[in-house]
Amino acid sequence: MIQRLSRLSRWRPYRRGVSAIEFALTLPVLAFFLLAVIEYGWYFWQLIAMTNCTRDALRIAVTETVDTSSAGPFDLPVATAETRVSDLLLAFNIDPANTGAGCRIEAVPNSAGPAGTWTITLRACLEYEPLTSTIVPTPETITAEMTMLLEDQD
Repeated sequence: MIQRLSRLSRWRPYRRGVSAIEFALTLPVLAFFLLAVIEYGWYFWQLIAMTNCTRDALRIAVTETVDTSSAGPFDLPVATAETRVSDLLLAFNIDPANTGAGCRIEAVPNSAGPAGTWTITLRACLEYEPLTSTIVPTPETITAEMTMLLEDQD
């Protein structure tokens, strides 16, 4: 029994660096997960901000008074929606000029519904600029789309 204990005590000094090696092996995995959480948190924050900006801009646009008898009755609400969403995105430090690869901010009136029913659809698509480089795979664009019924003009 004593001989067995002396054999075990011989190995004890060599276990000093084991925890350092384990830490060195797990650190890259933990760092990757931390970067992924930060990156996707940033992406979802921008997505929610863009959705809220789009909703707010469209809400303001559909309450504009329009003359439905004129040739271009929706010029004012469409311009209001596009301008307002750009202003709100700037307030969130999201550059609305960062449109590329077919992305844009566009408001489209639609009369395809029942007679006298008009809707405006506001689409905003921006390129996503990641915080970290390409360590964590992220979507290339942030897109928000809302459709609202134009307020009764009577």
